[in-house]
Amino acid sequence: MTPVRVLHVTTGMGQGGAEMMLSRLIRRSDPRKIEHHLLALSDEGPPWDSTRGAAATSLNLELEKPLTGLVRLAQVRRFVRSCAPNVIQGWMYHGNFFAGIAQRLHARSAALALGIHQCLIDIRKERPITRLMVRSGAKLSRRADRVVYASFASRDQHVDFGYCSDNTTVIPNGFDTDEFRPDSARRAATRGRLGIGESEFVVGIVARHHAIKDYPTFIKAASRFSRDSPGARFLIVGPGCTSANGELRQELERFGRGTAFDLLGSVNEVQSLYPALDVFCLTSLSEAFPNVVGEAMACGIPCITTDVGDVSRILDGNGFLVPVGDEERIANHLAKIRDMSLIERVEFGERARRAIQERFDIDTIGRRYSEMYVELSNWSVNSRMPAEARK
Repeated sequence: MTPVRVLHVTTGMGQGGAEMMLSRLIRRSDPRKIEHHLLALSDEGPPWDSTRGAAATSLNLELEKPLTGLVRLAQVRRFVRSCAPNVIQGWMYHGNFFAGIAQRLHARSAALALGIHQCLIDIRKERPITRLMVRSGAKLSRRADRVVYASFASRDQHVDFGYCSDNTTVIPNGFDTDEFRPDSARRAATRGRLGIGESEFVVGIVARHHAIKDYPTFIKAASRFSRDSPGARFLIVGPGCTSANGELRQELERFGRGTAFDLLGSVNEVQSLYPALDVFCLTSLSEAFPNVVGEAMACGIPCITTDVGDVSRILDGNGFLVPVGDEERIANHLAKIRDMSLIERVEFGERARRAIQERFDIDTIGRRYSEMYVELSNWSVNSRMPAEARK
């Protein structure tokens, strides 16, 4: 059996949720069935290093470096044609735009799939170039063979905005539950490195510092909870979450005075961080399908999160949902988890982990992508008009 050749065109390979999903998909795929090729527009983060070795071929255009990007743009035609893809899959708005160009100019017989991993609350809050990509994506969706959404919330919002509704499918992100797992050794090592005692109650949040993540609500909830639990520690993890961030320092000074916060910035091996927590929080104003919630659950960590995007589907009753901006309820749920016995807390985490294993295991999700690629490839071979007749 000849494998289906899939060319993935991604905005970047940094540490975002979509990038991590793409990395897991390629690394855990059966090369006898799907042959993956990877074209990144920018951002050579840790996922790029771990993914390009698993892909059959890879190219990073490094468009963030104008001179390098211009030189490598000239290589795209040769690269795409050497891949001879049956399917071209875009990832995120900019990746979708370039996937459409690559298919139109260099692989017209290939099926085209778009990948959308963001929610679309208010396009006016996006950067001008992103607004352009969103609008062009709406037009491109009418030509695409499939539009893949990571969440039902994202699908509904984009269809309302004008994206085609006839060719959609929802495939949630998947999690490697061997990599993300309860681990007492990791817990002890991480706590030891951070100077945290085993008996200390530790709450963590993993999110870039951005208005949409609503750090002020997390900080207020932490401060409120600390009034009765002065020994609690709060770990803030993500891009921009360092003492060098003046805006974050102001938020901590204004809302969290007297509370023990640790600003850890970006963490490459976040799977070693989760086991050190007693609770995971996410206070976002908007999400599509936040990987961090599934990762924490897979590690057996109780979660408290705002009711946004598809979070309720991820938790499936195995965590606490709160309205956006409700620091009082977050603090109350922190107290509930604090007051659980160790056995109760472990059982809570075990139920959360089983929920991820049963519904979002990466191999299960990977099979859904593989089945879609085979289906689209068959369309490309058997159902398409000749390449020269395509519009």
